[in-house]
Amino acid sequence: MLGPTRARTLASLVAIIAAMSAQIMIAGPSAGAARTYNYVALGDSYTAATGYDRGSDTTFAPLGCFQSRTNYPRQLVGFLRRQHQLGTFVDASCGGATTAHATKAQRTPIGINRPQLSRITKEINWSRSASAATTRG
Repeated sequence: MLGPTRARTLASLVAIIAAMSAQIMIAGPSAGAARTYNYVALGDSYTAATGYDRGSDTTFAPLGCFQSRTNYPRQLVGFLRRQHQLGTFVDASCGGATTAHATKAQRTPIGINRPQLSRITKEINWSRSASAATTRG
Protein backbone atom coordinates (compact mmCIF):
# COMPACT_ATOMS: atom_id res chain seq x y z
CA MET A 1 0.00 0.00 0.00
CA LEU A 2 1.28 3.47 -0.87
CA GLY A 3 1.68 6.08 1.84
CA PRO A 4 -0.21 9.37 1.43
CA THR A 5 2.81 11.25 0.01
CA ARG A 6 3.60 8.57 -2.57
CA ALA A 7 -0.08 8.24 -3.47
CA ARG A 8 -0.34 12.00 -4.12
CA THR A 9 2.87 11.90 -6.14
CA LEU A 10 1.66 8.96 -8.18
CA ALA A 11 -1.70 10.65 -8.77
CA SER A 12 0.09 13.84 -9.89
CA LEU A 13 2.32 11.94 -12.29
CA VAL A 14 -0.63 10.06 -13.77
CA ALA A 15 -2.49 13.35 -14.29
CA ILE A 16 0.54 14.96 -15.93
CA ILE A 17 1.16 12.00 -18.21
CA ALA A 18 -2.52 11.96 -19.19
CA ALA A 19 -2.43 15.69 -19.94
CA MET A 20 0.75 15.32 -21.99
CA SER A 21 -0.73 12.40 -23.93
CA ALA A 22 -3.91 14.35 -24.59
CA GLN A 23 -1.88 17.36 -25.77
CA ILE A 24 0.09 15.22 -28.18
CA MET A 25 -3.04 13.51 -29.50
CA ILE A 26 -5.19 16.65 -29.72
CA ALA A 27 -2.51 18.98 -31.01
CA GLY A 28 -1.03 16.48 -33.44
CA PRO A 29 0.28 17.54 -36.81
CA SER A 30 -2.02 19.37 -39.18
CA ALA A 31 -2.46 18.16 -42.70
CA GLY A 32 -0.04 20.79 -44.02
CA ALA A 33 2.84 20.75 -41.57
CA ALA A 34 4.12 18.48 -38.85
CA ARG A 35 4.13 20.09 -35.42
CA THR A 36 7.21 19.56 -33.29
CA TYR A 37 7.37 19.35 -29.51
CA ASN A 38 10.09 20.57 -27.21
CA TYR A 39 10.27 18.34 -24.15
CA VAL A 40 12.01 19.04 -20.86
CA ALA A 41 11.68 16.17 -18.39
CA LEU A 42 11.75 17.34 -14.78
CA GLY A 43 11.55 14.90 -11.95
CA ASP A 44 12.88 12.59 -9.30
CA SER A 45 13.74 8.88 -9.30
CA TYR A 46 10.29 7.99 -10.69
CA THR A 47 11.05 10.03 -13.80
CA ALA A 48 14.74 9.10 -13.99
CA ALA A 49 13.78 5.40 -13.49
CA THR A 50 16.67 5.01 -11.06
CA GLY A 51 17.75 1.39 -10.81
CA TYR A 52 15.49 0.24 -13.65
CA ASP A 53 18.30 -1.02 -15.85
CA ARG A 54 22.04 -1.45 -15.62
CA GLY A 55 24.10 1.59 -16.31
CA SER A 56 23.12 5.22 -16.29
CA ASP A 57 22.85 7.77 -19.04
CA THR A 58 24.93 10.91 -18.44
CA THR A 59 23.88 12.84 -21.55
CA PHE A 60 21.86 15.40 -19.57
CA ALA A 61 22.72 14.88 -15.90
CA PRO A 62 25.64 13.64 -13.80
CA LEU A 63 26.15 9.94 -13.18
CA GLY A 64 24.84 10.38 -9.61
CA CYS A 65 21.32 11.08 -10.95
CA PHE A 66 21.14 7.46 -12.13
CA GLN A 67 18.97 8.20 -15.18
CA SER A 68 17.85 5.05 -16.95
CA ARG A 69 18.43 4.79 -20.67
CA THR A 70 14.83 3.57 -20.95
CA ASN A 71 12.99 5.96 -18.61
CA TYR A 72 9.60 7.23 -19.74
CA PRO A 73 10.92 10.59 -21.04
CA ARG A 74 13.18 8.68 -23.43
CA GLN A 75 10.29 6.40 -24.41
CA LEU A 76 8.14 9.44 -25.23
CA VAL A 77 11.03 10.97 -27.17
CA GLY A 78 11.37 7.74 -29.15
CA PHE A 79 7.69 8.00 -30.10
CA LEU A 80 8.02 11.67 -31.09
CA ARG A 81 11.12 10.90 -33.18
CA ARG A 82 9.31 8.13 -35.03
CA GLN A 83 6.50 10.60 -35.77
CA HIS A 84 9.05 13.25 -36.87
CA GLN A 85 7.66 15.55 -34.17
CA LEU A 86 10.61 15.98 -31.81
CA GLY A 87 12.06 19.45 -31.48
CA THR A 88 14.42 19.74 -28.52
CA PHE A 89 14.75 17.19 -25.72
CA VAL A 90 16.41 17.63 -22.33
CA ASP A 91 16.14 15.21 -19.42
CA ALA A 92 16.83 17.06 -16.16
CA SER A 93 15.40 14.31 -13.92
CA CYS A 94 17.53 13.06 -11.06
CA GLY A 95 17.13 10.32 -8.45
CA GLY A 96 16.45 11.84 -5.04
CA ALA A 97 15.27 15.20 -6.42
CA THR A 98 12.61 17.19 -4.59
CA THR A 99 10.71 20.34 -5.55
CA ALA A 100 13.56 22.35 -4.00
CA HIS A 101 15.79 21.10 -6.82
CA ALA A 102 13.65 22.85 -9.39
CA THR A 103 15.52 26.06 -8.53
CA LYS A 104 18.51 24.81 -6.52
CA ALA A 105 21.38 22.54 -7.51
CA GLN A 106 21.21 18.96 -6.26
CA ARG A 107 24.30 17.33 -4.80
CA THR A 108 24.39 13.64 -5.75
CA PRO A 109 26.84 10.90 -4.70
CA ILE A 110 28.59 11.46 -8.03
CA GLY A 111 28.35 15.05 -9.25
CA ILE A 112 26.02 18.00 -8.98
CA ASN A 113 22.83 18.32 -11.02
CA ARG A 114 22.07 21.92 -12.03
CA PRO A 115 18.67 23.35 -11.01
CA GLN A 116 16.16 21.51 -13.16
CA LEU A 117 14.33 24.64 -14.34
CA SER A 118 17.62 26.04 -15.64
CA ARG A 119 17.27 23.63 -18.59
CA ILE A 120 14.41 25.72 -19.97
CA THR A 121 15.92 28.24 -22.35
CA LYS A 122 14.54 30.83 -24.78
CA GLU A 123 14.34 28.08 -27.40
CA ILE A 124 12.49 25.79 -24.98
CA ASN A 125 9.70 27.74 -23.32
CA TRP A 126 6.84 26.79 -21.01
CA SER A 127 4.14 27.22 -23.61
CA ARG A 128 5.68 24.64 -25.94
CA SER A 129 7.23 22.25 -23.42
CA ALA A 130 5.89 19.30 -21.54
CA SER A 131 7.35 18.41 -18.17
CA ALA A 132 7.02 15.93 -15.36
CA ALA A 133 6.67 16.54 -11.63
CA THR A 134 8.89 15.95 -8.63
CA THR A 135 7.94 14.84 -5.17
CA ARG A 136 7.48 17.44 -2.46
CA GLY A 137 10.48 18.03 -0.29
